[in-house]
Amino acid sequence: MRTILFFTISILTLLSSCNNPTVIHEKKDIIIIAGKIINFDRNSGKNILTIYINDNGRATQLNYPTKVDSLGNFHVKFDRYYPQDVMIAYKTNFRIIVHPGDSLYVEFNGNTRQRTKIFETVKYSGDAAELNSKLAKYLKNYFETRPSSKIIHEKEKILNAANYIKFQDSIRIAREAFRDDFITSHKPDKELINWINSDIQCSYYEKLLDYPDRHKRYNKLSRDWRIEEEYFDFISNIKPLGIEDLIYSDTRWFINRFLNDYIWEIAWNHADSISKRNADSLIFHQIIELSPNNGLIKQITLNEFVNSRLTKYEVALYEKNENLIKTIITKNFLIEPINNHYYETKKIIEKPVLASEIEVNGTTDKSAIEIWKNILNDNKDKVIYIDCWATWCGACISEFPNSNKMMEEYKDKDVAFVYLCLKSKEKQWKTILADKKLKGKHYFLNDKQSAYFVKVLKISGYPTYSIIDRKGQIIRTGSSFRPAHVETEKIINQLL
Repeated sequence: MRTILFFTISILTLLSSCNNPTVIHEKKDIIIIAGKIINFDRNSGKNILTIYINDNGRATQLNYPTKVDSLGNFHVKFDRYYPQDVMIAYKTNFRIIVHPGDSLYVEFNGNTRQRTKIFETVKYSGDAAELNSKLAKYLKNYFETRPSSKIIHEKEKILNAANYIKFQDSIRIAREAFRDDFITSHKPDKELINWINSDIQCSYYEKLLDYPDRHKRYNKLSRDWRIEEEYFDFISNIKPLGIEDLIYSDTRWFINRFLNDYIWEIAWNHADSISKRNADSLIFHQIIELSPNNGLIKQITLNEFVNSRLTKYEVALYEKNENLIKTIITKNFLIEPINNHYYETKKIIEKPVLASEIEVNGTTDKSAIEIWKNILNDNKDKVIYIDCWATWCGACISEFPNSNKMMEEYKDKDVAFVYLCLKSKEKQWKTILADKKLKGKHYFLNDKQSAYFVKVLKISGYPTYSIIDRKGQIIRTGSSFRPAHVETEKIINQLL
């Protein structure tokens, strides 16, 4: 009888939380996260803690790196429009939930690299302390029991569409049972229950949306392979997304999959050759047509797409559809950032201002061999860190803040920072250099020059980073030697 009573109470609590969401005011305010890393080793070379934030307004992941002092203390400040989780990353990472105006103190053991272990050591005080303590308990138990990514990927490969949906249904049912047990045992407040429910729903639909692409890649199916459109019938079952659901910030990845795996797929299947030549306009209008009218899915998806074009320094889509965009996207936390993004991008395109400590080498008739010799000769007896990137590579551009940070750390040492832009458009190249305020020595390479460096530096994808010793020998090359990473700086320090 007691078990039945507890179960009934938990379900009533759950339903109450869903039907009576917390009133959320879209007012941007400062959040402060301070704390201490226990057992901090100041000699480890690992003295940067980063807060990662999924930002729906700019449709990107923001990062706030901060130095940890010699005693292990850190302090980060940023602003948000509404409550959401953010990620604290040191040797491992873990989520916390914050609200505009919060001031939260966090302590955790800096020795562990295991996420499940970090939850055993983390302690909170200040705003949202009890909420985050219970979140830590939930996540610790969940990570210990969830299916491994290896199992998920195997099912994505071997199961047909119908059986894969059944497989994800079984995971969702298990997660709902796990949630109910947690509610009975720990009695979380409405806010945490809503976070858990948003996690369950968005993770479920994200996996379903991602299945066709993964199944195609894992089985090396032909480029023309398409899943039957009936597979996407589950779209009609997606519940409206409210601002209170954005407390689970990975809703952004669900939106990303909704855009790229559903909207693009359906639009491309039905478009004629003329429409495909104007892909931006096609996708823009298909978002409006295919997205649910209730809730925030249409607003956030449209915002995601327009922002993606502004991020590539393309303003035509926004300018052509500005009135329609402002009619559909009405939430302050979406429309204010996208408007600011447009005006910032327009200003950079029209009046690019480069950093003062930069050397720019644009289009040249020099052979690639001459450029390579110049790079080595100009930086003789120095360690050379080479960043090979492209203007269309989001992962490349996202690392540039870390590049500037690393250049600052080595400014008084014999380290040269060289940037090679390959397979890109020169106008966009200069716009990005201005926008990111990049320093260092920069080379824009034409197609023929790019082909040479692809061979010399063994570039198989972007970004690729190479480390050259004082004698001009290539010591390391690959995508893993990213700026400000511990392993990268360790190699450079050994060569100095």
